Amino acid sequence: MTNKITYELSDYLIETYGNDVSFSIKNASYNTVWTNEKLEEQLEWGDTNSDAKPTWDSIKDDYTAKAEAVNKNTDALQARKSAYPSMAEQLDDIYHNGVDGWKANIKAIKDANPKSE
Repeated sequence: MTNKITYELSDYLIETYGNDVSFSIKNASYNTVWTNEKLEEQLEWGDTNSDAKPTWDSIKDDYTAKAEAVNKNTDALQARKSAYPSMAEQLDDIYHNGVDGWKANIKAIKDANPKSE
């Protein structure tokens, strides 16, 4: 499963540079997912308050590290989400097996799809 980057490049740039840089991401849409190499092609710097515009090469390692930290549990959480029974099925499980039985079933799903520390 491929992680969708949930830590947006725009968030990184604003956190890192504040109002010192202006930028746009060409062809952006809500569901667009790019590899880091494609992000470089889409990033367009505007006029900035500073003399030196950041380059992709100067930010990509830091951005990628922060994005990976944010995304490190995406696969496990998606796997858990698809493995959990519906709410109706969970309520039925509680009715028939009690809360302890339900908790054991949920724990088995969590154990099968552990999050990173």
